[in-house]
Amino acid sequence: APESSPGLSHIAPEVPTRADLARFIRHYTALGLHATLMDHVVSQSCYVTDPDGHTIEITCTAPRHEWRRQDNGYPVVVAEPLDMSTLSAQPGADEPFEGLPAVTGIGHVQLKVTDRGLAVSEPFYLDVLGFEIGTRRGDRFLGVGVGGEISRLVLTTRSRRDDSAPAPEDSARLLGVDLLLPGASDLHDLAGRLAVAGHPHELTGDGLSVSDPSGNPLHFKVDTPATHELVDQD
Repeated sequence: APESSPGLSHIAPEVPTRADLARFIRHYTALGLHATLMDHVVSQSCYVTDPDGHTIEITCTAPRHEWRRQDNGYPVVVAEPLDMSTLSAQPGADEPFEGLPAVTGIGHVQLKVTDRGLAVSEPFYLDVLGFEIGTRRGDRFLGVGVGGEISRLVLTTRSRRDDSAPAPEDSARLLGVDLLLPGASDLHDLAGRLAVAGHPHELTGDGLSVSDPSGNPLHFKVDTPATHELVDQD
């Protein structure tokens, strides 16, 4: 897909400790593969690229006492080179790599949006969908979540152009981001807000599908015990 098209910027699996991140980096680079190490203050990350060219950010959230604040009160998020010695000094960092920890989850998904200055995306994600601002960097980067200043979705306009267009259907492109809501009432409340806003959406028996103003497809479902079941394939 064209870089300027809306869609997936990257996904960020989150490991629980810096030692886990250090073990992954040592393993990955030992294979002769390139990785970019970045310090975001709120987190430390290792960016890698899969064989199809997709960016994956293996990340670890920093302790809250290390966070800094912007003048607007939101957490500082920067992109500075990360000194590997900071990670290597962590207890357990020199242990053998045996795969990512079982508790690794998706820390965030970063989406490319195409409206100038987030002028349309911001009110859609905040006022209609109901997210809260986790952090922001000017009008090119907005992190949203559901409390606790943790951004589970990140919106960026850094690759937008005035002629940005949807990715062609025959290209690798984002098919959807799945999001869980606590209960059926939350799903119907969301449908109501979308209807009031006049925003097209589809409510079915098992969820709600909607595209954001840039065309990124989002799929909301109700969180159930079945969502968390592990399927034994042995």
